[in-house]
Amino acid sequence: MTQSKELIEVLDGGFDEPAITINVLASYLLDNHIVPEHEESIIDRIHELFSEVAIVSGFDGAEEWKVDMQASSGWAISVNEAARCLLDYRRTGQFFRGFHKAICEAKLKFPGETIEILYAGCGPYAPFFTLIAPLFSPDEVQFTLIEINGDSLTIAKMLIGEMGMNGYLRDCYEADATLVQVPDPSDTTSCSRRRWTRRWSGNLW
Repeated sequence: MTQSKELIEVLDGGFDEPAITINVLASYLLDNHIVPEHEESIIDRIHELFSEVAIVSGFDGAEEWKVDMQASSGWAISVNEAARCLLDYRRTGQFFRGFHKAICEAKLKFPGETIEILYAGCGPYAPFFTLIAPLFSPDEVQFTLIEINGDSLTIAKMLIGEMGMNGYLRDCYEADATLVQVPDPSDTTSCSRRRWTRRWSGNLW
C-alpha cells in the first residue's frame, strides 16, 4: 500500500516546528489498520525529531546514559535503552492506540472530569505523554510522571517544555515506581491545589 501524499510530505519535510510535525505524525498512528511499513516510517521520523529536540538518540551520548540502574526489585534500563524502546515499532503503535482508546473510554465513564494519568517509567521521551497529550486538551487529561533515572526525567521534562506541553504536566517524581507514594485523589489536604479525579482502571487492549 502506498503512502498518502500528505503523509509523504510530513515525513520528508514537515513543519518548521518539530512539535507540530510530531503531533501530525502521531495522528496517523491512530489508524488501527495502518500497515507496518507506514508505522515504521512514522515512528522512525518521530524518533529522529525527538533526538533533535531532546539531544538523546539512544545510540550515543554520555557514558552514564548507557548504564542500567539498580531498582528495588531488579534493574531499571538506561537512558539510551529507554530511548530505543520507541523503535520497538509494534509495541509503540499498539500501546499508543491502546492508551488513546483507554483515555477515550475513561472520558465516557467520567464525563466532564479531568482524566488523571500516572505514567511510570516514562524514559527520556515520555512517548505516551508527548504523543498522546496533544490529542486532548489540558482540561481533559493531566499527567504525573514517575521515573527512577534522574537523567531520563530531566530530559523528558525538557522535551515536554520544548514541545509546549507543560500545561498537561501535573507533577513528576524521580523515584522507584514500586516504592513512591503519590498523593491520594481523595486527600483534599495534601492535594489542595490539585484537582484529582476518579481513577480509571480500564485496560489498554
